[in-house]
Amino acid sequence: MGVYLSSFRFKQKGSGLAEFGLAAVLLLAIGLGTVEIAHWMAVRQVLSLALQQAARTGAVNHGHPGQIAESFENALLPLFTPAASAQQRLHQHLEAVQVQLGAPAWHMAVLSPHLAAFNEFDPPEPFAGASVGTPATLSLLSAAHHLRRIDNDYQDLQHRRYLARGWPEGRGPGSAQTIYEANTLTLALIYPHRPLLPLTRQLLRLLPGGSANYAARILSQGYLPLSRKISQTMQSHPVRWPSLASGKITYDMTGPKLADMGQACPGCHHDSGGQPSPGAGSNTSGGNTDIGPGISDAPGAGQLPSTGIAPAPGGAEDAPIMEDLCGIALCCAD
Repeated sequence: MGVYLSSFRFKQKGSGLAEFGLAAVLLLAIGLGTVEIAHWMAVRQVLSLALQQAARTGAVNHGHPGQIAESFENALLPLFTPAASAQQRLHQHLEAVQVQLGAPAWHMAVLSPHLAAFNEFDPPEPFAGASVGTPATLSLLSAAHHLRRIDNDYQDLQHRRYLARGWPEGRGPGSAQTIYEANTLTLALIYPHRPLLPLTRQLLRLLPGGSANYAARILSQGYLPLSRKISQTMQSHPVRWPSLASGKITYDMTGPKLADMGQACPGCHHDSGGQPSPGAGSNTSGGNTDIGPGISDAPGAGQLPSTGIAPAPGGAEDAPIMEDLCGIALCCAD
């Protein structure tokens, strides 16, 4: 009888240990998942603020992509504390991501102004540029007299002129934008977020996708593609600058070119700097648009739906409009 009771107590003790182990594993998983989600939300918030700052910089600097990229990366510094070494840690991180992806460390597409708008709204007067600004900006503008631009002044008068020309709602035949929409800077960002946990990175690598486009390449390397979009009223004449040689900022929605890996800059995208590229999107100020994995394969992916509502005379609101561009379910959680 004593032997039986001892065996019974041993079995009870073993069962209790198994239940405790299972509960401990579940609690540990929940705790680690909470930390991962908190880290992701913090990065997402910093990206929103950084994209907002980049759009504001572009709005007052004629949409210059170099100024936009510099402003965006400087706004990412809070992610790389301590402050004394944040700049160095940021550069090291971006270089490591670029090497691992074989593509730019992040990508931003200029959806508006539409490339065709620079042909339709380019005024005949010579480009005078700005009279105030940093020496670097004034130097760039002094060499931009040959580039196409869009007039930011007297937009209501311009709108009436295009209506009298017979353009429906004042929209250009190629861009489908009004002069108000052409003077709105719209940026769409895809940023590779590196999860804290190695297990999370391994799970992301198992998701279907491949490496045909930028967002899919991010997933295949264990990063989470975070997508954001913002619209900001231009406070200067938009200029048709060439895309950055680094491929970080381009004028279409197809993302960096990933096919030509033998170039000096892997994944860099180059365009002509003057003619519209297929798939460049027109502006929209409302509604979410998916630019996640599979964007370059979707028919008509370069066209965004128009609201059909012309802004009031004097231009759109000055406050930037931030939108989510979710490629997978996780980045859509609020």
